[in-house]
Amino acid sequence: MLKQLKAFNLKRQQPTIARKLKKVIGEIRSLNYITLNDKLIIQGIVHKQVFFVGIDDKVHHISGNIPFSAILDIPGIAPGMNVNIFADLESIEAKLAPSGERVFCKAIVKITATAEDVSYIFLVAGTDKSVIAETVIKESSEQVLVEDILVLDRSIQKVEECRATVTINNADVLDNKVLIQAILHNQIFYIGEDNISYHQSFDIPVSCFAQVEGALPEMNVYAEPVIEMNKVDVLSPNELKLKAIIQCNVTVTQEITANIGVAQDGQEYVINGLIGESTAFQHMVESVEILEHEAIKIRDIKVNLHNISSLVVMDKVIIQGIIHKQIYYVGTDNVNYHQSADIPFTAFTDYPGARPGLNAVIVPVVEYTKYDLTGSRKLTEHNIIRFDVTIVEKDILPVAQGTAQDLRVRLPLMVGETSAQVMVHDIEPIEIIENIIVTKDPIIVCTESTASKQTLVSNTIDVYPPAASIGKYKCIIESTTTSILENEIIVSGYFKCCISYADSEGLIYKIERQKHFAVLVPLEGILPSDIIEVKAEVEHVDLSILPEGNQISMLVTIRATVRGFKKEIVYVVTDVTGPDITTNKILILAELPTHEIKQMYVVTEVYDTDLVIVKRTFMLNVVDEGFKPVDVVVDVIS
Repeated sequence: MLKQLKAFNLKRQQPTIARKLKKVIGEIRSLNYITLNDKLIIQGIVHKQVFFVGIDDKVHHISGNIPFSAILDIPGIAPGMNVNIFADLESIEAKLAPSGERVFCKAIVKITATAEDVSYIFLVAGTDKSVIAETVIKESSEQVLVEDILVLDRSIQKVEECRATVTINNADVLDNKVLIQAILHNQIFYIGEDNISYHQSFDIPVSCFAQVEGALPEMNVYAEPVIEMNKVDVLSPNELKLKAIIQCNVTVTQEITANIGVAQDGQEYVINGLIGESTAFQHMVESVEILEHEAIKIRDIKVNLHNISSLVVMDKVIIQGIIHKQIYYVGTDNVNYHQSADIPFTAFTDYPGARPGLNAVIVPVVEYTKYDLTGSRKLTEHNIIRFDVTIVEKDILPVAQGTAQDLRVRLPLMVGETSAQVMVHDIEPIEIIENIIVTKDPIIVCTESTASKQTLVSNTIDVYPPAASIGKYKCIIESTTTSILENEIIVSGYFKCCISYADSEGLIYKIERQKHFAVLVPLEGILPSDIIEVKAEVEHVDLSILPEGNQISMLVTIRATVRGFKKEIVYVVTDVTGPDITTNKILILAELPTHEIKQMYVVTEVYDTDLVIVKRTFMLNVVDEGFKPVDVVVDVIS
């Protein structure tokens, strides 16, 4: 039988004195770094959680952050280089003061850092290792002149200093050119008429085209801006004229598979060694947008893929990203309008040999886009994305280099690697704040969540005699199996299609094909132990006869819908007392952890400007009203 959680202190949730420690756990958070010449400054936080037994013989909990920092010597490192940092909490200990009023925490953090610099080398062909490398397609540079009038907040006597930096916001590869968008950030230090020094900053958008013959949209681009000139002249007591020249150096690359040789010694480079053969699959994303204005027609929809990331698990690769849409349409007032939207998606594919710790190289391409305008404002769009996936393993080794006649590639050069241990400690007081008392009680609630996802299965069927026309067809789901992961469900199974077709003489033939499908349905909060209901259905079938009539192309859209159910014990706030605190309550019939049904009041609102109220929504049996969703207070934080 579970005991009811009695009133506890709002601030710390424990009594004044601790009897003994139970355990302490910790994790690394907020890891960042600053790069200097030959040095690396690393900062982070050890988030600790201490569990102890109070004088009331109950287990209580306190948490806090211990900041740490370290300076690592890495000869050759410089600002702008790529840095990889790994921090591991080797040990964490806690000791209770004899009085029981303080906890002393000590932690040891091991930090490992590697620094890489961009390099371009010529690779000689070899047979030692198969890798994925970025071959250089073309290099180019473009200058852009920036002129603007800067309006100051105060009248000026003279300019002391003008500091300028350029940040690349976006670089898009188009056919035979690269579009660069950047921000020129200027910091102006000047003397005002009151002889006081002031500072004001200005951000100026900059864009330019670089002509790069042979560039294609699916290629990679690296842009490096260089400020060749940046000066300001005083036009009037409150105005400055800025003139700057920025040179953008552009390198366009394409990922290829190459066989290289490994050298006996020399400089080491970071390479991506192939683990298996590339695999390709398609994924369909359906979205519905409500236009801001009534439309008579859609002029154009441009689709790009952003923020593509991957997670390698055992024998599978999970891909996430965003479809960025630019919608151009004509309104009923004959005015051209534009609207953008971001559609997140998740896809996965089987990849035998994949395992956690390896990396996936993803090449995504939007192969097909179809849209339908329903009414004047509802826009439904289907996008088919093709993914080429290759699993690679990172390695560091010297490579055999050739001459200018060999393949020129972009490879990270290993500058240095080092590690260090840092010991941090702090003292956590165990204190009590009286007067505000929060009472919680456990009840059993049933939560339900639903999610669905589409997948597209394509197949080509060989037919004989050749087909001239397609008759009736039917596709049904024959079987489904599920595999529950954390926050995701893999729904797989088989569907069968029965298709009839006529040959050139009008004779009717029937064929049947069985095909496997699999779809990854994200469902937040689902666990392998939860109960689920799964439904898979064929939403759409598209059949077409390929030239010569010897094959029928089949595109089948399948939607998997998952409902997850779980019963869980939750603690709800049943009372809050203290100075100037008022509450709203509601009477419910609740199931207790002992399975007893009991009437009890739960708090739905707490009125106090200094308190943070945490709520959750549950389906509760409200007395005289029946089951309904209720926003219940589950925590109160000062």
